[in-house]
Amino acid sequence: MIPSLKKNIAENYFLENDFINLSSLNANRSFNQYAIAVIETTVKIIPLLLFRNIMCKSISLNQEVSNQLLRDTNVFQKKLHHKSTMSSRRRVIKFLVDYAARAGQRVGYEWLIPNRLSTIQIGGLTNSSRQTCCTLLNDLKRQNLVHFNRKKILIRDLEKLENLAYTSNHSIHKSVYQKA
Repeated sequence: MIPSLKKNIAENYFLENDFINLSSLNANRSFNQYAIAVIETTVKIIPLLLFRNIMCKSISLNQEVSNQLLRDTNVFQKKLHHKSTMSSRRRVIKFLVDYAARAGQRVGYEWLIPNRLSTIQIGGLTNSSRQTCCTLLNDLKRQNLVHFNRKKILIRDLEKLENLAYTSNHSIHKSVYQKA
């Protein structure tokens, strides 16, 4: 953690073999970025000029960088769209669906997401509060749509969870208490 900062806000997450800080490739912009690993991580630092030279010689590296930049741009656009059109509860559900598709492993009909993000981190990634994330995860657990502990999230029915992301907040909350 940077000493001058009191809190960390998760703005993005990276998976194995992702590039971090690709924005530094733009010579006109300077960014003051940092990352915190929540699991054991190996980071390979490549000097910018060397990386640019390698990119000039490698079409496949160029393609990988382009793909990640495009993916990052799409994620940013989705976040803006979701923030303006979806409630925080729906944003969290949509994040879980997208995170399962990107980082999850299919186990039968269910999806396992190892190395679970905390509710604070999910809140930062979805522009929601920790309390909203915690309450929603517990609601989804009562509906038997997810199971979670400190190390993983198991999504029991990804399709039903995705459909729930596009229903009203009232029906998300109401369906939990109708079963009780």
